[in-house]
Amino acid sequence: MRRRVLILLLVVILLIAGIAAGLLGCGGGGNNLPTPAAEESLSVDPITDVAIERNRLVASMPALGRLASGSEFDFVISAELAEELYQCSLRVAYDPAVVQPVDAAFGNDVPGGMVRLARLDTDGLVPCALTALPGETGIAAGDRELLRIRFRLTGTPEGRAVRLVNDTGFLQLRSRDGRRLSFDLATEEVR
Repeated sequence: MRRRVLILLLVVILLIAGIAAGLLGCGGGGNNLPTPAAEESLSVDPITDVAIERNRLVASMPALGRLASGSEFDFVISAELAEELYQCSLRVAYDPAVVQPVDAAFGNDVPGGMVRLARLDTDGLVPCALTALPGETGIAAGDRELLRIRFRLTGTPEGRAVRLVNDTGFLQLRSRDGRRLSFDLATEEVR
């Protein structure tokens, strides 16, 4: 039994590595998302023939200037999804002279059957990915919390100490059929 569990774990790790390698190799660099064609920005419900809003990714965190050194805070990635999200990859950049990552947790809206990966041991980047396995469900449409990264403030913030990296090679949302989902990106400061 133990050997089966180890083999299954190895298969899952290889699957994650393969997905991550594929996502990392996708797309070019650059800091701007491609402008989707007008017909890609809306999906239409075939029953009601009503346009459904675009997907939206939101990164939020408190105003760091109001926090004392040593304070901990959450950087939250949430999504307003017009359709099921089956795969996601992203990177959060941070200034190691100002903040230190403490913990990462996927949101309660991420189904337990999804494979999840987040690394905190990188210098200045927290890469994250999640994917549903074949036959499993993804993240249902609606307002969903995807990821919460806890940071500790260690210095005086100047500029953006933490941000979601807006690079099409790494920031990707995909449907069950592997199609890239278009989305808008927003940053919010919570008080």
